[in-house]
Amino acid sequence: MIQFYKNKISNENQHTRDKNKDIYKNTPVRYLGFANEIGAAIAPLIGPAGEMITYLPAFGYIAMDVRDKHKRGDGDDYENKSKKRAAKELVFQCLASVILPTAVVKTAQVAADKAIDKMPNLKNKIKSFVSQRESLNKFINKFADKHTESKTVLNKISHSFQKVVDTITVVPRFIKLRQNKSGLRNVGLAMVGFTALIAAIKPIDKFVEHVLIDKIVHPILYKKTEKS
Repeated sequence: MIQFYKNKISNENQHTRDKNKDIYKNTPVRYLGFANEIGAAIAPLIGPAGEMITYLPAFGYIAMDVRDKHKRGDGDDYENKSKKRAAKELVFQCLASVILPTAVVKTAQVAADKAIDKMPNLKNKIKSFVSQRESLNKFINKFADKHTESKTVLNKISHSFQKVVDTITVVPRFIKLRQNKSGLRNVGLAMVGFTALIAAIKPIDKFVEHVLIDKIVHPILYKKTEKS
């Protein structure tokens, strides 16, 4: 009988731990939130339509995470729902998973695109190296800007979506990437974007959480509650 109650208590404790476990922060589900960031990094390779599609799992993840934080509440125990907790999480995800990483990636790509034209000797050496390797050259040429020629509905929608993203990320809005880029240039820009993303993702998370959220968003949302 004693063992029965021990097992019962153990199972209840396990249930509580499982219930309180945040699958959107501490499990591989979290990686869905990186889909759009990776999409932005490799946008030169997959085109506007491909980049737009990567936002679907990312937005789905954000919606589920915000809903979970609303149900968890401020006590993190699913006892009392909290719109403020949901709002805080939404702001965090929009900044840390969408706006700032995309801004860093696209700004790095714009800067690299401009820098390439100012280093003709290096550019010619790389082009010569690639052109001498037929298989590699053929593979890289597949990533040239052929997608800009398409007039499909998806292409038109994706270009409009890309303009919205560029507007939100601010910097690339004023300095555009050149059109009809070669496959080699697109591969280079994708590498730059991916490298910038890896380097910036943790600092962005910390900056958003400890500066923007803790010092600005949280005090605004919970000001009345804390005073009362």
